[in-house]
Amino acid sequence: MDPGSGFQGMVTSSTNAEKLRSLPWALGGNAANVAYVYLTFSGPVFLLFLDELNLDKKQIGLVLALIPFCGVISVLTAPAAAWIGFKRTFLITWVARKFVLALLIITPWVLAAWGERVAFGFVVAVIFTFAVLRATAVGSFAPWLHELVPSSVRGPFDRGRRALETETASATRCPGNSSTNAVL
Repeated sequence: MDPGSGFQGMVTSSTNAEKLRSLPWALGGNAANVAYVYLTFSGPVFLLFLDELNLDKKQIGLVLALIPFCGVISVLTAPAAAWIGFKRTFLITWVARKFVLALLIITPWVLAAWGERVAFGFVVAVIFTFAVLRATAVGSFAPWLHELVPSSVRGPFDRGRRALETETASATRCPGNSSTNAVL
């Protein structure tokens, strides 16, 4: 194996027909992710959860600031992602972040067992780990998407992806106000 090839091994390139068949799955996964974001850490439920833990405004602000702040980490993880492979890095970190975020389920137990200070530290550690995994995944997504989508349909695919993201976000945040309800 070539020393610069990393974990790539035997990489076979997909044909344009295979890539085109996979695009609906990419759109569906993207829509599911948008719904996940609004139903977990980006929506009001997460703020209410943090408030229920008796965190003050500064602590809540710190927790919420971790996610965008860690976005710069993707620049540092990009060389490793390129070495491992963008698709592999994206899939591993994208899935792992969901399991990390699921650790928030035990936060009330941490609060009851060790108090508010330890519970706050636990929430910060979980959100920081989630944010690092998310930043790594997002940094790997664009190069992988470039490989996944044939150049002949990249523009229309991206327009459709953005429209679907917007519609999914709207339907998730305000189910009664979605433009899809006008069609139904």
